Formats: sequence, structure tokens, C-alpha cells
Amino acid sequence: MDIEQRKCDAFEEALRLIHKFFPESRSVFSKERGMDIYNFVAAMKFCDCKLDVSCDPFGIPSKPDLGLNKKGGFNGEYDIIFERLLNHANFLPSGRCVIIPDTINENAWSKHPVIPIVCDWKMAGQRIKELESGDLFRATSFDSLFVFESGEAMGVDHDNRFFWAKSKKRKYKK
Repeated sequence: MDIEQRKCDAFEEALRLIHKFFPESRSVFSKERGMDIYNFVAAMKFCDCKLDVSCDPFGIPSKPDLGLNKKGGFNGEYDIIFERLLNHANFLPSGRCVIIPDTINENAWSKHPVIPIVCDWKMAGQRIKELESGDLFRATSFDSLFVFESGEAMGVDHDNRFFWAKSKKRKYKK
């Protein structure tokens, strides 16, 4: 199996798990429509999506500012930022985590340089720390998505706007 096929397989498995972990995403987050951060945010809106723009470097929009920047925002090591985001969202996830370090709005998965990661949620901070790219959580760069088996999801767009929601349809038992 070549590298391009393995990339496609990784994206397909990530998409399958995301649909399982956050069922509201099925209609808007797909290979056909794209695995784009804003497609996923559309799914989050069915679940009382929260937004904090306090870390947007351009200050557009200026609200809602829910205080993430005052807590340290996106400063520090990836694992520390990840923990800060979990705490800010008041998430206590369990099970696996699907991480898409850089979402894409087309289905050219085999050409995409960064593939999804699936791991136990407790390892997610360590796994993103291992990424070769220094662009995760850096404004004007990646759009990143984290979806947890217990139904929580959070995303960060390229302007460091932070989105989060908990699935209303996910029935998870530890």
C-alpha cells in the first residue's frame, strides 16, 4: 500500500469516527462537502456551540470574549494549550480522540501534508506535541479540530477563534 492510499485511509477512518462521536456532523462534514472547520462549526450550532474570539489577532469580531486570552490563550507548548482549551470549555472527555491538525475543504486527502491522529484522549496533548509543524495554534495558519468519543468537540480556526460544543445525540458509556 502506498503513502497516498494510507493518507486516504486515515482520513476515511477519522471521518467515520467523527460521525460516530459527534453524530450531528454527518450532514455537513463529509468527503463530498469537505472536512473544513466551518462545516464542522455548522454541526456544532445544533449543539449550543460556544465561541471565544478573545485570541483573534485582528480583533474581528471583538465579541464574544469569554476570557481565553486572559487565561494564557495560545501561548506555550501544545500540550499546555490543549489542557487550557479543555479547561476553558469545561470538558472532561473520555475514550478516544480524533485530531485533525489541519482541516481541509476539499477531498484531496492523498495530497494533504498532515494526516489525522486517533488516540486515547489522555495522549492527545502528547501526540500534538510530536507534530513536526510549528503551525498548530498559531494565528493565520492551521484550522484544527478535536472530537472526543464522549461527544465533546472543539476547534480552533486560523485566526485563533475557539469553538466548542457537546453532542446532544451521542450516547456514550464508559
